[in-house]
Amino acid sequence: MKYEIYSETSHRLLFTLFDSSKARKTDMYRVHHHPELELGYICRGEGDYILENESYTAEPGCMFLIRANEQHCVPTIYTPTLDSFNIYITSYYIWNVCAEYIEPRRLSLLIGQNGSIPHRFAGKHEVFEQIIELAPHNELRFELKRLLLRLILDLTDRFEPTADATSEHGVLLRMNEIQNAILYINENLTESLTLDQIARQANLSRSHLSTLFRQATGVTPYEYLILQRIEKSVELLRDSKLTILGIAQECGFRNLANFNKTFKKVTGMTPSDYRTSKQK
Repeated sequence: MKYEIYSETSHRLLFTLFDSSKARKTDMYRVHHHPELELGYICRGEGDYILENESYTAEPGCMFLIRANEQHCVPTIYTPTLDSFNIYITSYYIWNVCAEYIEPRRLSLLIGQNGSIPHRFAGKHEVFEQIIELAPHNELRFELKRLLLRLILDLTDRFEPTADATSEHGVLLRMNEIQNAILYINENLTESLTLDQIARQANLSRSHLSTLFRQATGVTPYEYLILQRIEKSVELLRDSKLTILGIAQECGFRNLANFNKTFKKVTGMTPSDYRTSKQK
């Protein structure tokens, strides 16, 4: 199941909750990355987890933190299935909600790739298990927001901030503009977007947008656009009967060759291989 939690005031997406069950198989699951911060909690089963070329043990009760654009996959499952619960956290939630309670230097480590942070947290996490229990109840979304903030506070307390907070202060001041850029990209994935067009929507210069966008999300505007297109194509490959060419066009790729090349670069598989693996 998939649950999306929105802001009551701005109506913008804050975070997405969903459960996942992976069956044991011989071929490797797709190596992938995405533009959101991800928290994954292992509910049942055992396996291996690869994150940024480091190998970790996945077992019940452990949590993984994956920053934007970090490559990860599950190459091996030792039990019949590996069941997890995952949270995709938008930059809007990070910079508009968490920033009121967490210093920018720590948030910078959470979002960007600069600085070293732990990725695996062993032992049962009561807060995460409460989130899993409440996720199906939309009427409890305020409690879900509170619990996620509490979880992020706990995580960032374990970080050793080293970055200068000056640049992050600029992100906080211009977060509305950055979110306008993100919304414009999300609403126009099939268009041939240019950096100039995105910058105009944000009322920022090209260079200023690029700098602030990367500080806020961990990726550039172009990387964000590509990752969102690939995520959309993954859903269509899995759930629709469109041809691969049709999916490429539906997701804003100019031609099939460009789609195949980009999809493999992001996921480690060709679109046809991915669709075949899901059909099996």
